[in-house]
Amino acid sequence: MIRINRPCQSLWLWGASLLLVWAGFVSAEPAPRQQWHQSIESGYRTLADSAAALSQSAERYCDSPETTGLDSVRDHWRSAFLAWQAIRFVDFGPIERDSRAWQIQFWPDPRNLVAHKALAWLKGTNTITRNTVAGDGVAVQGLPVLEYLLFDDSLQQSSRALPAKRACALLTATSGYLAGTTAEVLSDWQTLAPTYLEGAHFTTDTFNAARALLDTLKDKRLEAPMGVRSGQHPNPYLADAWRSGQSIAAMGSSVSGLQQYFLPGLSALMKNAGETALLNDLKQQFTVTMAAFKPLPDSLKIALSNEDTAQLLQSLLVQVSELRSQLAGPVAERLGIVRGFNSSDGD
Repeated sequence: MIRINRPCQSLWLWGASLLLVWAGFVSAEPAPRQQWHQSIESGYRTLADSAAALSQSAERYCDSPETTGLDSVRDHWRSAFLAWQAIRFVDFGPIERDSRAWQIQFWPDPRNLVAHKALAWLKGTNTITRNTVAGDGVAVQGLPVLEYLLFDDSLQQSSRALPAKRACALLTATSGYLAGTTAEVLSDWQTLAPTYLEGAHFTTDTFNAARALLDTLKDKRLEAPMGVRSGQHPNPYLADAWRSGQSIAAMGSSVSGLQQYFLPGLSALMKNAGETALLNDLKQQFTVTMAAFKPLPDSLKIALSNEDTAQLLQSLLVQVSELRSQLAGPVAERLGIVRGFNSSDGD
């Protein structure tokens, strides 16, 4: 019988414990859906925190507009808006309940319903509260109506502009309602965890949600306002966030959101399938696509008004199209993911 003296025995036990710890770290690497759930929860938390900060900023401004500048509220709106763009690809689960995606961002709005609804409230006499906003339609419950109050040129030149009493009432009521909506989405997503982790169909749902966002980004957020299709002319007002000049910034945030909240889980899925080379190609395309945003202004209207930046927009469209093609083509085929119906943000 071989005896192990105490120092050697201690060293052996220490080494064995290290191996167990190392094995624990290896086994603790998140599975694809676990990674997705964690990432999406992080995105929803950022959105909820940004919406809460926007609501607080609106309250401070309306309480003391002479000491708290409107620029602060506008900055908080941009943060909340871009946080939403980053996570808006998720079009299933809690975000579907009570048309929450539309509550957060009513778009497209071809009839300018947001402005009509906002003006009706500003001209009216009914008390404006979170409850009355909740009782109205989605066009007055989220980020676009706040954008109208904060950025619309024609409104800023009228007597109804902030910090007018009813404008402030609508600003604080809607931003408060938005904060409540985003907090509920975060809470409900956390509650969904067991169902999401156990339901194999959520792998397909999550993948198709990302694919649907790229479809919308290419077709409706880029090609339509650029007027690239036959018989069409450039029209930046077809894009979202044209009032704030954030149309291109919003698209960039959406692609960045896919990188941050979708790609980690997809990477785990592709590695499990032995598709490392294809994954590297996809990651490279994400990098190239994000780089195509950098030389562009935040505003699509400004980009379309200049020949040089209009050419850069064409280059961006090429890269977005390629990213979409890679995800919908070889990646989906190798993973055996069938295209399904997705309710792309109400588009």
